[in-house]
Parts: sequence; C-alpha cells; structure tokens
Amino acid sequence: MYLSVYTKAILAGLALSLCLVGPVSAKASLPNFTAQATQQTQKITETQIRNILEQMRVATKNKNAETITNFMSPNVAIEITVQAASGSQTLRLKRQEYRQYLEQGFQMMQNYNGSYSNLKVQVSPDGKTATAAFNVNEEVSFQGQKIRSTSAETIRFELIQGKILATSVKAVSRIQ
Repeated sequence: MYLSVYTKAILAGLALSLCLVGPVSAKASLPNFTAQATQQTQKITETQIRNILEQMRVATKNKNAETITNFMSPNVAIEITVQAASGSQTLRLKRQEYRQYLEQGFQMMQNYNGSYSNLKVQVSPDGKTATAAFNVNEEVSFQGQKIRSTSAETIRFELIQGKILATSVKAVSRIQ
C-alpha cells in the first residue's frame, strides 16, 4: 500500500499520538511529572512510568512534539503497523522522524479525543527496565475528516545514564 506524505503525516500523527496518549486517569490529583520523570534515578518504579505516560499525554493534548520526544532515547526504535481498509503498512521510525511526523500531524489535527484501557506496567526485578502495555481508542479530525482508531500499544523503558527513557515503541493501529 502506497502512502502519500499527507497520509503518512496523518497516520503517523494519529498513531504516534496513540502510542503516547499516556493511559493515566485524568481524575487523579497529579504532581509535577516533568521534574520527577526526568530527574536522575537509580531504579525504575511503576509510579515513574505512569508519571512519564501522563506527561506524554499532556504533551500530546498540547501538541508538543519536543516534550514527547524528550522522553525517548536518541536510539529509540518505533514500529507502527497501521491497518486500514486499503491494506496494511508498517512504519519504522527514528526519534527525529517521529518528531517530524508528530509536528506535521499536530498541525493538521483537530478535536482529539482518546481513551485507554488495560494498562499494565511491568518493572524488571533490578529496576533497570520497564514495559507499559495498553489499548487506546481515539477519534481525531484532520481538515474536517473524522478518523477513528483502535490500537494495542507497548512501550519499553530503560534506565540510561540515570534517566528513564523509552527505547522501543510498538503499536498496531486499526483505522476505521
């Protein structure tokens, strides 16, 4: 399936925001996550992962690609499989490409609504890695056209020089 630059920007913006919508309840009273998530640490905790995901959610809502990519390793591996009526396409992106697609998608994105379910965070016994897996349902408008998507997302985090960074993002998104 051939994807135009416009379609890639839409799908990447949608799918990448899906990956980073941050499945955390908006009802909770939340502290300043940026300081907590980016400070030096010796061990990853589930709370830290949830805080990072929440900060990414806020950045997505605010269309802030820089904040989102600041939580990623320079060598992050991003793989997004987009399934649509016309076929399936897998995008493999590096952090800079990811940021460019986010910026393009954010410029065209309007009326974003997202919800999540089944968040599971697993931290390794040594606290050096963690995985967050969740499902996301989204609806967004691009230039007046509504696009709906459901996704299964997995983000792997690692402790790198004392910072918790995403090293792998995988998503399978169905565009409706």
